[in-house]
Amino acid sequence: MRREFFNPKKISRIVAVPSEGAPAIKVTLSDAVSCLIPGVWGKETDEANHGVPVIKTNNMTYEGNIDFSDLTNRVLEPAVFKKAKLNPGDLLVEKSGGTKTHSVGYVNYFDGQSNAYVANNFILVLRPNSTFVRPRFLFYQLKFLYENGNFSNCFNKTTGIQNLQIKTYLGKSINVASFERQDQIVQSLDSIVNLIETKKHETAFLDNLIKSRFIGLEAKA
Repeated sequence: MRREFFNPKKISRIVAVPSEGAPAIKVTLSDAVSCLIPGVWGKETDEANHGVPVIKTNNMTYEGNIDFSDLTNRVLEPAVFKKAKLNPGDLLVEKSGGTKTHSVGYVNYFDGQSNAYVANNFILVLRPNSTFVRPRFLFYQLKFLYENGNFSNCFNKTTGIQNLQIKTYLGKSINVASFERQDQIVQSLDSIVNLIETKKHETAFLDNLIKSRFIGLEAKA
């Protein structure tokens, strides 16, 4: 799927990134995306072809990190793989699914190996326009907008499954700052996220330690 998917009038629009010190500008999401990558599923693997690892929606997390531990390998035609392969910095958006507590449309950041993975057909892949926006900056902004309910009108329901209305989704407004400001924001948020993850691991370790002590006391009693 090429950028012809977008409204042709929007494709021709060229937006310049703000210079250092200039205020951020408001654009639509489609202005910040260079192309959409089609999700694929392929065929079952066999002894002669072990296939390509496919990222599914259950490999995605609400925190924004992809879980690579339980991928499904599928056989793809070379031409299909060439169009669907993922690059670091691609953004994976749940296109079909959703739950009672989480609507469809949450985003994950792909930081895996280049040209080695694809996403399945329940996922919309956005490739950020790197001449205009840092992929990580766009990821954080889409995550913020999703968590604040800005995409609540971007899906419909069919037989209990939520489906992302892509045109409405791509028409949402985002803010784009200068590259210097984008880098500052990404660095700050990455530091905060890393600190939170460290605290989670420390808390889990202490929790297990406490449980082991009580289990030991019960065994002695």
